Amino acid sequence: MTIGLVGLEDDIDVCERIMTYAFDCVVAESKRIRTKHRDTYPPAVIRQMENAYGFGFCDGVLRAYREQDADHQEYGLVLVTPQAVMDVVADFKDGGIYGTANTGGWRRQFAQQGYRDGQQFDPTTKLPENTGDD
Repeated sequence: MTIGLVGLEDDIDVCERIMTYAFDCVVAESKRIRTKHRDTYPPAVIRQMENAYGFGFCDGVLRAYREQDADHQEYGLVLVTPQAVMDVVADFKDGGIYGTANTGGWRRQFAQQGYRDGQQFDPTTKLPENTGDD
């Protein structure tokens, strides 16, 4: 998977650190899921658990971001994308490739835990240890 960040250098540095931390959070939980279930389920099923968690995490972060954005509409007048960034982005192709994860059935519990963790994600703090039984 490739993620592209476009912006001014200082903004990219901050975004890259936040994205890396979010990725590390998902990887850490994936390792916990793998360790907990490796003696019970085959690797393909464990991968589905990890994917459902990661998908839920991303969805939770997106929801938290949208809620934050809606709560602070006044910033919209101050924060604008610089024209230099808009010029670069204008040359990009529309769309992209977006993956989906199967989060139905038994996978739902992993997606829901990921969603909760994603909503709590704060790059300035550590996520609480997951104490729930999956």
